Amino acid sequence: MQLIPPELPEKLAPLLACLPAVRVSKLKGDASSRSYYRFSFPDPASAGRLVSSAFALWSRDSERTSESGVSGKDLVVVLLPAECSARLARCIVDISRYLEFCGVPTPTVYLAAYQQGLLIMEDVGEVRLCDFARKVSAERLASSYRLAVDLLLRMQFPEPNVPRDCIAYQYSFTFERFRWELDFFAEHFISGLLRMELSSDEEQIMRRAFDLVSREMLRQPMVFTHRDFHSRNLMVRNDSFFVLDYQDARLGPILYDLASLLGDAYLPLNEATTASLIDYYIQRMPAELRKALQSLGISRSFQVSLIQRSLKAIGTFAYQGFARQNKEYLAFIPAALANAIDAARRNPDLLGLARVLERLSLRLDTVLPRTNEDL
Repeated sequence: MQLIPPELPEKLAPLLACLPAVRVSKLKGDASSRSYYRFSFPDPASAGRLVSSAFALWSRDSERTSESGVSGKDLVVVLLPAECSARLARCIVDISRYLEFCGVPTPTVYLAAYQQGLLIMEDVGEVRLCDFARKVSAERLASSYRLAVDLLLRMQFPEPNVPRDCIAYQYSFTFERFRWELDFFAEHFISGLLRMELSSDEEQIMRRAFDLVSREMLRQPMVFTHRDFHSRNLMVRNDSFFVLDYQDARLGPILYDLASLLGDAYLPLNEATTASLIDYYIQRMPAELRKALQSLGISRSFQVSLIQRSLKAIGTFAYQGFARQNKEYLAFIPAALANAIDAARRNPDLLGLARVLERLSLRLDTVLPRTNEDL
């Protein structure tokens, strides 16, 4: 018997025709334009038959991307945005292979139907690190974060035999990209959500600060960067992590992902834990890169990375809440803004930015209660 949500996209109809005994449920997903559906079967063999049937159905433009059999009775079907579906599917498959070479667990991609913009993947459950952390001791949480840092180290510093032909190595952050992300923060948080106009002095302070942050990010050694490495993209299953949402990976500043993880607005860490994990990471990175970071100033480089990542996240949260009316993410703005303010205060060159952000924080206090009424 099929149990199917009435709003199921037409694109999934051919899959539903393959096997009658399937239960379909829409997953919440994230802030992206991708859609996720769980297909639940009575047994793993039925799930495997769906993958085989889908491959036969779309054989001219699809790829069986895993030689292993289907694991478990559930599959996740991912629908990619139409405007970039084939390219994005190839990115996900390519980076998945790279991470597999690195020994970083990701959900197995069983089938990629490129022109359909559809992936059939392993279901790794719904327990995110941010959910898991609320149920464990402080000691267990610290060990979990060390495991997450270990995965980051594997991605960034793979063994010599790991191929570097991954598409992520063909793209790199630029000054213009960092400035665009910071301007996105100004557009959607300051002008959009807060409906504020900065004074001419404040605008000048912010422009100079954004230029400084963007330049300093590019002074760091460049390595493989996940670009969204935080507690919502680390799934926990049987004491192991699975890494999600790596499709936008590229070469980026060495501390970019570490700042994302340790300055995570979804799961704030205390200062002592953060300092301990930074040291854990620094002591395990290649010696020549450690020396390069020391010459820049490890603390300064981390704080600058934290500012950039926090302001980028706030821009996304504000865009989701103001432009797309997805107000779930508004609740995480205060923690991200506090991170950015604290980091700016620690940098003598960015004290002006800290003062501007402090004024924005006061305005935020008056906006969020009214906004959250509709949550």
